[in-house]
Amino acid sequence: MAAGPDRTLDILEKQVLIDFWEDENDFFWHHRILLLPGASPGKWLVATPDLEVQFVDLAEHRVIPLARADEFPADYRGYIYSFDAHTFTGGRMEALRRQARSLLEIMGGGPAASVAMDGASWRISDPAHASFGEEVPGSVVGAGEHFVTRGKVGMVAFDPEDDEDPEWISVELVTLDSLVQWKRNKWAGAGRDPRLLGDVRVGSTRELTFIDALSRGKFVKTDDLPGWPHQGERATPEFLRTMKMAGLEWMTHHNDFLQKSGVSKTSGIARAHRRVSESLALLQQWDQVDATS
Repeated sequence: MAAGPDRTLDILEKQVLIDFWEDENDFFWHHRILLLPGASPGKWLVATPDLEVQFVDLAEHRVIPLARADEFPADYRGYIYSFDAHTFTGGRMEALRRQARSLLEIMGGGPAASVAMDGASWRISDPAHASFGEEVPGSVVGAGEHFVTRGKVGMVAFDPEDDEDPEWISVELVTLDSLVQWKRNKWAGAGRDPRLLGDVRVGSTRELTFIDALSRGKFVKTDDLPGWPHQGERATPEFLRTMKMAGLEWMTHHNDFLQKSGVSKTSGIARAHRRVSESLALLQQWDQVDATS
């Protein structure tokens, strides 16, 4: 990692500077991420800018608390050995969290002992929240009254000491192998934007046939779509059903139009009709928009 960036990391975990007076390069303050609390007050499993996980007794250091995604204190800049925010990816953070949980489980005790051994972790489950899908830090999981669960769901309040009326956020316990599908369901599952059909995939590829798209259509009432810009009855559902009954899809409908209209294939009208048909096919079958709504 590198020294010198002027901002802290944009992560859920608390971050601090600790004194390091014996640094050979005159970086007298070292950046640390607090991963999991130890068995006694002041002792923490922390991550270092060298991507190592260590036990640290904060009582043996001067400690400067840091805010998330904020500038380092001006008085300490130039003397800080910090994480490089430009190269610190979410995958690296996940690896540090897993390493910390494993180490604490090996050592015995602490909140990580209650973490599922199958790789499950608590995740922010509100898709409208800026931190949706992020793992809840181990230090928060062990926060007692500020982390309340029932089975695989729960509620968490971050930084309750800084707020007399903390924001409670929904969380779920999710296994690593189901994380991708879990996110898809939250983004496009039941109860989401009625103009979307979902996030149907074949393997890892978004794919929905014309017939499947019609069968999934909801035809939401205009009154349930605030700001609907059109007046009168909608012709789209009837038109789509007619295409289906004729055995057509968007591009075969385009070919049928050329054959029956007598329009030249090289004309501007034909090219425009093809581009519109291609766009509608992609909107419905790849973006998976509900054309009826």
